[in-house]
Amino acid sequence: MSSPGGWYSSPTQVYCACCALLEGRTNDHRTEFREVRGWRLAASCHRLKSRYGRRILCDLHRTALRFPPSARALAAEGEA
Repeated sequence: MSSPGGWYSSPTQVYCACCALLEGRTNDHRTEFREVRGWRLAASCHRLKSRYGRRILCDLHRTALRFPPSARALAAEGEA
C-alpha cells in the first residue's frame, strides 16, 4: 500500500537516508531496517535523487554482483 502522496517510503525513511548521506555514512538495508524499520532503501535514494536532485554515490563493484544468464556480458564489460 502506498502512502497518500503516492510514495512507498515514509518521510522518516527519506530523512534518515538523507541524514546518513550528509554525514558521509555508508547506508545499507540492515541499517535502514534497524534505524527506521524501513526496507525500501532504494526507494528512499531514488526519491532523494529524482525529486530533490541529491547526488547518490554507490560503492558497488561489478565483480560482487550476480548477473542473470541473459546479462552475464555486463559483468565482463566492467573488467576492461
